[in-house]
Amino acid sequence: MNVTMNRCRTSFFIALLVFLSTGSGAQKLKTERFDEVARNWYLETFPMNLKTSPDAKTNISIVAADTSLTLFLSGSGIGTSTVDIGSELVFLLDNDSTVVARSTAIQGIDFKNLLSSYRHQYEISMADLKALSRHQIK
Repeated sequence: MNVTMNRCRTSFFIALLVFLSTGSGAQKLKTERFDEVARNWYLETFPMNLKTSPDAKTNISIVAADTSLTLFLSGSGIGTSTVDIGSELVFLLDNDSTVVARSTAIQGIDFKNLLSSYRHQYEISMADLKALSRHQIK
């Protein structure tokens, strides 16, 4: 259990570094708990707003469960779309390198309100998360 807890906490702290480098101020932890059924730690950050365009609202949050890292992209307005399993979300960094996260399922848009909205889920590797923590997103 200690090995799993340490890996999860390591994953989370790297995830937290991403928010410190891409946003202003420290990102707060929304959830931190030990899941007795899965026998691992679950950590989640509050969403942070990404500046994408005047007509779109985009938030990003990270979840660490054991050694798995998941990036959630949610928002509304222009730019929302349907994504397939394995679709890539590519971040261009300030050093002109890229970081890629992959969609975990077929995901779409919700048209319940006047503005379309979405909440898409992507897997991200530890190496890519480390790269995000060291650079600004363009």
